[in-house]
Amino acid sequence: MKNAKKYVSAGVAIAAAAVAAHSMQSGSKPGALQTSSVTNMAPAPAPARQPATEMPLEMPEVASNTVPDNTAIAPALTETASAAAPRPPRDVLMPAPLPNVGADLGNRMSGTDAEIEPIAPQPDRNKFGLTCGPILSASALEGAMVQLTLTAPCRGEERVVVTHGDMQFAEQTDQMGTLQVVIPALAAEAVFNIAFVDGESYDAIADVKMPERLERVALMSNGEAGMQIHALEFGADYGDAGHIWAGNARDADTALAEGGGYMVTLGNAALDDPQMVEIYTFPSAADAVGGVVRLSVEAEVTAYNCEKDVAGKTLELTPEGEVFTVDITVSVPACTAIGEYLVLKNLLRDLKIATN
Repeated sequence: MKNAKKYVSAGVAIAAAAVAAHSMQSGSKPGALQTSSVTNMAPAPAPARQPATEMPLEMPEVASNTVPDNTAIAPALTETASAAAPRPPRDVLMPAPLPNVGADLGNRMSGTDAEIEPIAPQPDRNKFGLTCGPILSASALEGAMVQLTLTAPCRGEERVVVTHGDMQFAEQTDQMGTLQVVIPALAAEAVFNIAFVDGESYDAIADVKMPERLERVALMSNGEAGMQIHALEFGADYGDAGHIWAGNARDADTALAEGGGYMVTLGNAALDDPQMVEIYTFPSAADAVGGVVRLSVEAEVTAYNCEKDVAGKTLELTPEGEVFTVDITVSVPACTAIGEYLVLKNLLRDLKIATN
């Protein structure tokens, strides 16, 4: 850059000297330096410069706040591109119709072997989310007994009637719709039914091992009829240990240990119009004592049954495995006899227990 600057300064000095010489020639006085000497030292004049030919440039007038309009250019470009590109067939220019899947679905599915299975309805549930059921099951136990279990979560605290052969009694489910009861069986193929008040009912079957020698009798009655079974075992009197009734029922284990019988009461006495059943059983394994068991049906005179006719039914399991039934009707004395007992003899046969 230093050389360039020096070059420019020198050029300026030369130009200034030439201008000064010209000035001295045109304005010299007598006695001054002769112009001839100056003329000989001056450089040759440059050829005269020809004036440049002017070519006016025409610019379109454009407003300062407007955008150039290219619409005039676009058609020309479009026509040019269209002319250069090959034109597609006419059918390609038309849009293809969209398929209607639903319209021919039936036709397409008719050729297949698949079948659409309906959605199974969801089971009803109670407020706790449990399936309503109900489910009834029967399980055989020792001593020819059956445990009956009802699970009905949507039918809490409802009255049900339990039927086993000719024997019936009424019960009530708990708050969760459950009922569990142990029932003396009257047959090896024990069939049970539970029915609700609205007529809905369920069945269950249990295969029971019945002992060869099993004595079993039952009494059905309205709970307020005051009817009871009394068994006097081997010469026992009322109030003795061998006097088996609802007030001295004894259980199966005790009966086997002591060589006697036991009593089971089924039904809910707190229900309106209760249906009750009492079953007396003398197990075959307890026959080592031997003797006679005197059986009787007695009716206590109460404020409910006095001066009324009460009904009941007896059931006896015969040695052949059959059930012998007798329907009974009792006319209860006047209410002045409340607290007394009516003894109904010969309704149940006495049991003769033989020793081995």
